[in-house]
Amino acid sequence: MKYLKRWEIVSTTKEAMERNRVFGADKEKNPDKYPKVLFHGGIVPVAGPAVKGFEIVEATEEQMLNDVVFWMEYTSLEYIPLLESPKIAPKLQARYGLGR
Repeated sequence: MKYLKRWEIVSTTKEAMERNRVFGADKEKNPDKYPKVLFHGGIVPVAGPAVKGFEIVEATEEQMLNDVVFWMEYTSLEYIPLLESPKIAPKLQARYGLGR
């Protein structure tokens, strides 16, 4: 399933960047262990010291759990499911009796 993955660094930026280096090496050795990134959203501009960003990912429950555990002390993660409208529209039409 596809998700909008929002993140915010809760440690120092330096600590998170060092952890990201370890993450890259682990992901290279175990490519199926973590969510597959479909779109790197980058960093969201915010006022103050917070560093936030987002990605669009495809993930299983186990991949999300691996990701959350890996980043737990360094970032706050939130996974928001993305439902595809071509799959939802027929169900809505059926529910409201609006056949095509």
